[in-house]
Amino acid sequence: MRSISVLILDGDEYGLLKVLRCLGQAADVTSHILSKNKKTIAWYSRYCKKRHYNASRNNDELVEIIKDIADNYNIDVLLPMTIEEIEFVSKNHDTLSEIVSLPPTPKCEMLKVARDKWSFYCFAKEHELDVSPTILFADQTGIPAESSSLDSIEFPVLLKPTGEMGGRGIIKIDKRSDFYSTIEQKKALQAGQRYIVQSYVPGEDLCLGAFCKKGEILSYVLQKDLSLQNNSFTHQQVMEYVRNDRALEIGKKLVSLMEWDGMAFIDFRIDGRDNSLKLLEVNPRLGRAFLGALSAGVNFPLNLCYSAMGINITDKQREGIRYAHPSAYFKILMSRIKGKKVPVKLKWHESGLRYSVSDPLPEFVEMLRHTTNIKLFSSLFRRKVNKVNNKCIRNESVTHF
Repeated sequence: MRSISVLILDGDEYGLLKVLRCLGQAADVTSHILSKNKKTIAWYSRYCKKRHYNASRNNDELVEIIKDIADNYNIDVLLPMTIEEIEFVSKNHDTLSEIVSLPPTPKCEMLKVARDKWSFYCFAKEHELDVSPTILFADQTGIPAESSSLDSIEFPVLLKPTGEMGGRGIIKIDKRSDFYSTIEQKKALQAGQRYIVQSYVPGEDLCLGAFCKKGEILSYVLQKDLSLQNNSFTHQQVMEYVRNDRALEIGKKLVSLMEWDGMAFIDFRIDGRDNSLKLLEVNPRLGRAFLGALSAGVNFPLNLCYSAMGINITDKQREGIRYAHPSAYFKILMSRIKGKKVPVKLKWHESGLRYSVSDPLPEFVEMLRHTTNIKLFSSLFRRKVNKVNNKCIRNESVTHF
């Protein structure tokens, strides 16, 4: 198999680093990044062949920048990470596909459904998928609905901004009598954002991460939350890869109905009262748990690139694998040292540290940035940047340390 050169569109620092480390597991793949952040620690990864920088994010300019890089560095695949970049690729699919090979990306209309919690709830209800009772509580003006609208909702509830992801802005309210006072106290309603109120489901989080093409799941992992942080609504920190036929069945139905292409991270709640599954939402961006999925046998970023090149996907999840993000592992470790009770015991190789050990420079640079004498070290770690300015590209050093 010939080597594949990938250009990764910018994402958040640690998400980008995880994608690089996943792609780095394949000897036939080299990775470039197009970054708007001059200080991204991902640049120091041994798996980063070259960084290209340009601050412009004008649609037409970005297409030209990608074309210039692809022509000069023989780029085979363009890999978007964030929802905005996935949307950019989807909107410009015909133009970009003449420049590089593209992985499957969702249709723009389905992206809009996935990005808005209320739209997704309506879609799920229309197609008779089991979701927790939900009402639209406030529109973009921040004006709440009449109090009578809450009569159909069982408490406790979650107040959620419809356009946010990663658990941002979610508030749990236990009592109906405390609802409006809690909103006022926390200044929860922000102008320009819609809000839903959703019945809280006691139980456990389950996420189906699926790589899809034309509404069919080609590879997947099912991760169950082990951190037991019931009042935390962020992404899973400690997880185990499990089998759940019902979640897979619902996930297959959902991606088929949406005719989904690309990555889909489908969130469920296992109801502790009757063990039923409630569908919560779907997230199309490249997830933070890629290294966990890799530990369980599924390399999602590589699947995306191989699919773009017409190569068959054969990854299968291994069940019973546990994984913790490094920060979560350190918290568990410190709790154990202090003699405190921990939700789960893990060995170091069951965390993201196993990938940091083989690619240590990004974390080392991040540590140095937090020292007061960072300027003394900066010259040791300065790397040349390939600057892209419209159609002009200056060739500079591409080698690693």
